[in-house]
Amino acid sequence: MIEGGSQIFGTVAGLTRLYVLLSSIYVSIVEDDAEMKPLSLNAIISETERETLISDYLASLLGIAVEDFREGL
Repeated sequence: MIEGGSQIFGTVAGLTRLYVLLSSIYVSIVEDDAEMKPLSLNAIISETERETLISDYLASLLGIAVEDFREGL
């Protein structure tokens, strides 16, 4: 059984209720020649957001670095 609950968070759009599911997902990066150990993370679900987002915290854990937001590589 997944533990969780809801909390009120401050967002750009104002206060909103988000649902937090503790240690409910596993994330890893898989490449042709390497695979990292999966990370156990909390999922946060919004009633209004339709896109899947990752936090700066997760991007850092995965070693994701952005070269250029507009033009790309």
